[in-house]
Amino acid sequence: MALSLLRSFAAVGLSCLAVAQRRRTATCSIAGRVYITLLTATAVMFIDGWQSSNEHAVANGRNSRPRGDSGRDSGGFVALPWSVLDCPAYARLSMHARALLLEVARQFVRDNNGRMLLSRVYMAKRGWKSMDMLNKCKTELVEAGFIFQTVQGHRPNKASWFAVTWRALDKLPGYDEGAALCFERGAYQKNAQLKNAKLKPPHGTERPSIAPSHGTGEMPAVPPHGAISATFTASPVPPHGHHLEMPSTALQTTH
Repeated sequence: MALSLLRSFAAVGLSCLAVAQRRRTATCSIAGRVYITLLTATAVMFIDGWQSSNEHAVANGRNSRPRGDSGRDSGGFVALPWSVLDCPAYARLSMHARALLLEVARQFVRDNNGRMLLSRVYMAKRGWKSMDMLNKCKTELVEAGFIFQTVQGHRPNKASWFAVTWRALDKLPGYDEGAALCFERGAYQKNAQLKNAKLKPPHGTERPSIAPSHGTGEMPAVPPHGAISATFTASPVPPHGHHLEMPSTALQTTH
């Protein structure tokens, strides 16, 4: 009788306020009214199990009340860890590579990490029209450690498979041999930017000499082919004679 009563209480929203194991009584409240009933051993076990199941559900965030984020639109969403968005490797990605990373993350549902596609046919439906840009961004994400290729595609109709590295690789059939062993979770965190080494000349950082390669010795004043000697072979007298030795023009006209 007590067990059936408690079951009916639970069906309409029973709230057990106290269970006295020694007295085998239960105090219950329904619609503001308090009920005290005698319990059998079976009823006590029923209440204990009911209470423990409720406590377990509340601890795991599951209860009969509606829950959810009422501040966003309904439907699934992409969950990117802050460790991905805040790491140095992400900061170095190009804008197109970041957009492609979102496309990869969008494909993850629950257990398909390792079977996500970046083929030309699939990505064309998502607005990626340039094959060159797609391949460039794909290579950039692989080298940065954000995605990992699990299957190498080939003609005529075998597409490559990829996995994101911020989640564990799901155990799926069809991976290339050794792909699961080479997968490294969190590879993007190990892709830290290398510090640029300061450029140094091979002879060190001292100020280079401005002297000529053959030294700073005193150069001779004489040209290497010798000094130029002056030559006076021409006569100092004009070719038509000295004007003082020529007869006067006036005397020539009088004769």
